[in-house]
Amino acid sequence: MGWPRSSRLTPLGLAAVLFAQACGSGTPGGSERGTIAFSLTPAAATLQVGGLVQVTGTIVRGGGFTGAVAITVEGAPTGVTGSLDAGTSITASTAVVRIGAGADAVPGTYQLTVRAKATGLTDATATFVLTVAPAASSYYLLTVDTSPLAVIQGTAVVTSIGILRVAGFAGSVTFTAEGLPAGVIAAFNPTAVTGLGTALTFTVGSSVVPGSYSIVIRGTVAGRTDVTAAVTLVVSASPTFSIAAGSNYLNVLQGNGGVTYVKASRSAGFTATASYTISGAPAGLGATIAATVVTDSLTLTVTTTAGLAPGTYPLVIHANATGIAERTTTVNIIVAATAGVNVRLDFSACPQTFYVQAAIWVAYQDGSGPWTRVTGTGGVYTFHINSATGGIAVVRGGVQTFTTSVQYLTQPELQAATASCGDDFTDVTSPYPGGSKTVNGTLTQLVAGDYAQVAMGTANVGDFGIIGPATTYQLSQVVDGPQDLLAYRTDNVTNSTRDRMVIRRDLNIADGGTIAPIDFDGAQAFAPATANFPATGTTPGGGTISAYLDYLSGANCTPNRFTPRGFNGVGVTGFGVPAAQQRAGDYHALTLTDNGNYTGGFRYVRSTFHLFAARALGLGAVMPTTATITTLPGTYRRLQAAFTPPSDYTTAGLYYHDGLGHVFFVTASAAFRGPAAATLTVPDLSAVTGYTTATWAPSVAAQVRIFGKATTQTSACSEGTTQYADQVVPVGP
Repeated sequence: MGWPRSSRLTPLGLAAVLFAQACGSGTPGGSERGTIAFSLTPAAATLQVGGLVQVTGTIVRGGGFTGAVAITVEGAPTGVTGSLDAGTSITASTAVVRIGAGADAVPGTYQLTVRAKATGLTDATATFVLTVAPAASSYYLLTVDTSPLAVIQGTAVVTSIGILRVAGFAGSVTFTAEGLPAGVIAAFNPTAVTGLGTALTFTVGSSVVPGSYSIVIRGTVAGRTDVTAAVTLVVSASPTFSIAAGSNYLNVLQGNGGVTYVKASRSAGFTATASYTISGAPAGLGATIAATVVTDSLTLTVTTTAGLAPGTYPLVIHANATGIAERTTTVNIIVAATAGVNVRLDFSACPQTFYVQAAIWVAYQDGSGPWTRVTGTGGVYTFHINSATGGIAVVRGGVQTFTTSVQYLTQPELQAATASCGDDFTDVTSPYPGGSKTVNGTLTQLVAGDYAQVAMGTANVGDFGIIGPATTYQLSQVVDGPQDLLAYRTDNVTNSTRDRMVIRRDLNIADGGTIAPIDFDGAQAFAPATANFPATGTTPGGGTISAYLDYLSGANCTPNRFTPRGFNGVGVTGFGVPAAQQRAGDYHALTLTDNGNYTGGFRYVRSTFHLFAARALGLGAVMPTTATITTLPGTYRRLQAAFTPPSDYTTAGLYYHDGLGHVFFVTASAAFRGPAAATLTVPDLSAVTGYTTATWAPSVAAQVRIFGKATTQTSACSEGTTQYADQVVPVGP
């Protein structure tokens, strides 16, 4: 390999123009908000006279700038030469700079300044310390392919490392690789080379974080200065898909059947078709799955014969696609005798946070029999109900706050009951666990007067969002595994002129890692869809309608916080995700609340829908403001409430607390209580094993409320479902 004399650097300062200056595609004229940063790897090297080193320069463009950058080397001594590898683009983010010491170079240590320059922007510089050693009688150089090596997670890529032997050099060169990311293995064949080169294989594990990595290849010869070269490895996500059961358990009666679903999701460009099979079904248990595509929810239908013995039967769902390892998920079929039903409450996925909490104590009542405690395993509680009706009591809480919830239901309702991770008024029934990762990020194109929100699954920047001109943010409790990121920007003044959104799919950022900058005026950004959502059935006398929006996406239909400021009014006009940016399994979940001017009123309606289009959302009826409240005897404050809820509420409830963190909820379904007035009674749980009266139960009754609620929702993501409720502070007698 020759070193062109035309690129020799003069001792007067300007070494060589390594990038040609060109008109960039960034901000016109190099916008004053554009920035460049520049760094070198390595930042120092020792060369013998006649030697050569390859240095990787990294350019980080910011503020919307995407144009070309000129790079010059300053302060070089006579005989030191530099050139840019011919494979590097003038608009690339990395460059391989070759620095050599010619035959007329004077041994010594020199500090070179490498300058990155773009028209209209502030220069960025990096220092390179070059030590020139006396020439050896013979030497060698390394040659590498400077084009990025592209590789997919879980695969391998091979490149060649060449040895240029000068002046009869014949020594054995030993190779090592430095700067490998976790999960990447580098293997040289051979490792010690007496010939003209070696083959280098990078084996990339399936868990390696996608990204660009600069790998240093080091050649070592005993008694000589090491020679290095840089190789760029670009790892991309492996196309794949996953499946998950909507519920891992399905309760059925002997001789009957049931239906649940399996969610299949693709990521990283997976386009193949999957086929599905089921294993584990005994004689008397039939199971079919509806489809052979990976984008939809798949229906799992189960049938049983009357002679199938009661018990739990695990069914394994197998999904296979070309080039992808088999994916499986398990659905446990719980078969109960026709004389009763099995009830299963699964709190295992509930995170222990302030608002969402797992159960710490569970009991049940069979008919009008005694309350009996249930001991759970791994957050799962099961019991059997023989009577036509029954009750469930659950305690959730932490160190200072405890909530006791009692539900009275019919036998079919008990069999279909699910564990609630949220409060009993809004009925947050889907367990969305938090994670343990923390990731960081920056926003661009956010100025004073702007408001931005960023969410990745259940992790978000908080209700107050990010107020411009702030640009940095942090997401905590991020769940491991692929998550969608949703960000939006709005203008606090007009709420319309600067509305922009960005969605990034299937991100899995390492703990402590950094999300690529979000540019609200960049190529990934798009204008939101707008629609009007008038609320019908508002409070007599006028009420204030407010709203918040979640965007449900991903394999678990996880809610991303998405509540633009100004999203309120009697006729609520807001913005959501346009159809062109949606996946088939994405849903908007809009909640309107009516903070009425009647005593203690608080009503809401929640609707889930795929396309963001205008629709009227009807609030439920106003609850009565009178109820008969009776105090019952016992070791803690027990109440009984009698009132007549409107007929459109399928559940009636009683709520109160003592102001010290001890809360009681009691609810009864319409099927349990019948069409007459509801009489809700707080049971005496003091004699039930494990119920800690002094710690969990209220001592007085403050903020007593009655409420009603109803829902058509059958799963977290389903089209057109609604849930609505109302609560009031009752007045006498």
